[in-house]
Amino acid sequence: MFTRKDFNETAAIVRHALERADRAGDFEYMMHQYTVACMYADTFTRSNPRFDRDKFMTACGFDAEPGETAHAI
Repeated sequence: MFTRKDFNETAAIVRHALERADRAGDFEYMMHQYTVACMYADTFTRSNPRFDRDKFMTACGFDAEPGETAHAI
């Protein structure tokens, strides 16, 4: 079973890649990171009934306002 630590570490990796793509203005790669985050979220949802998909996606950097820092899970 995946743990909160796994969720946080994975979200940090996705967020880092998303931030780099955003700085480069690479919209296609940003969309790729969204797909990757969704795939991880699907896996984590199946693995852990306490997993919060919305919190994970926010921690990955999605749904956050520009200039805001996403929060850990």
